[in-house]
Amino acid sequence: MGGHIHIGNPAKVAKMSMGHREMFFNVMNKIMDEFLSIPCVRLDGDMGTQRRTKCQMSNTGGWGYFGEWRTCNGRLEHRTLSGMWLIHPTVAACVIGTAKAITDEVFKRWADRDFKYEYVIPMKYKGLNYQDMNRKDFSDWKSFPICKEMEAIMPSGTLSNTLNLSKGSDISKSWLDKWHAQMHKLSTYDKYSKYIRGLCEILKIPMPELAKWDRKIQNNWLKSKKFIVSI
Repeated sequence: MGGHIHIGNPAKVAKMSMGHREMFFNVMNKIMDEFLSIPCVRLDGDMGTQRRTKCQMSNTGGWGYFGEWRTCNGRLEHRTLSGMWLIHPTVAACVIGTAKAITDEVFKRWADRDFKYEYVIPMKYKGLNYQDMNRKDFSDWKSFPICKEMEAIMPSGTLSNTLNLSKGSDISKSWLDKWHAQMHKLSTYDKYSKYIRGLCEILKIPMPELAKWDRKIQNNWLKSKKFIVSI
């Protein structure tokens, strides 16, 4: 089961040309990959990319790669995550709450600059195809004002290797502490703090313990089975 997230548009973004929206979606998706998809690799456990990029249940041969997104009814569909965050309502709430913190921060920062396109795509990259930004040799994210301000400047090659060749043990407790500190810098943190803290606590559960958790979503969702962590 895929764990794709669909993200709505503010009115001003919805009125932009599809070309401008697609360039923005790629930047937004990059920030989502860096702030949400990487920590959620921990949920995939030892199987790592087997749950995403190599999933045989997918009719495309798998999703879950860096830069894996599409437009759906004119909006961004983030397609990096596996379906593991849907195993329990508590996990789902924490992932969605964290995603909201990230996307609201992006839209808030852009709105504060009256949705000026150059804040997302610098003039020197105006004619760039968005796929070019996802090539492994692209490392100029610090030149994108919104990425620089949010400290989402990981080179595409590093991000690609981290996601495309991932396994849960790559995400250590010390890595999660640094991630949580970075999330704490967002202006939206206070609003969504219980979800971000909750996700951090969930991801710190030892992988063998998490792997033993009942993955029958009927039990977890319909029977209200209590999760290891409460929020």
